[in-house]
Amino acid sequence: MIHERRATIAAHDSRAEHCTVSIPRTETCRVDGAEVTVYIVAIESHLCAHTFELCYAQFCGIDASVATETEDAPAHLQNPPALPRPGLLAWLNPTHPQSVGRMREALELYVRRLQDEWLQAGHSVEGFLLLFPGLRGAGSHGPAGTDDQSRGEA
Repeated sequence: MIHERRATIAAHDSRAEHCTVSIPRTETCRVDGAEVTVYIVAIESHLCAHTFELCYAQFCGIDASVATETEDAPAHLQNPPALPRPGLLAWLNPTHPQSVGRMREALELYVRRLQDEWLQAGHSVEGFLLLFPGLRGAGSHGPAGTDDQSRGEA
C-alpha cells in the first residue's frame, strides 16, 4: 500500500515557479508475501512539499503516460527520456543493496530529465506534479488507472 509521508500545501503566491525532485532513499516492504522495493520520492515546489512512495511499476506508468498519443491529444512529450530498466542483478536479487542503490540513482536522474523535458515542452510545473500518483489524491495510484494491486519490482 502506498503511504503518504507528509504533505504541505503552500498558499499560491507570486513567487517564481520552481520544482525539485529527489529520491533520497528506498524501503523494502512485503506485498502478497514478496519483498518489494519502494522508492521514497520527495518533491518541493512553489505549490507543495510532498514525500511519497512509488514502486517501479508506477514509474513505468508515468513513462507510458507522457509518451502516449490518443485520438484526442498528442503525446505530452515527443522525445521523453528513457526509463531505466533493471539489470541482471536486479532480476536475480531485486533487494540486493547495490542493485537497489543503482536503480534509485537511475530513477532520480530519469525523473530530473523528465522534468527538464516537460518544462522545455512548455508544460506547467503543476502538470508535471500531476504525473505522480502520490500527488493525485487517495485512491488514485497510477497514471493509467493502476492501483496498489499492480505494484511491480525493480
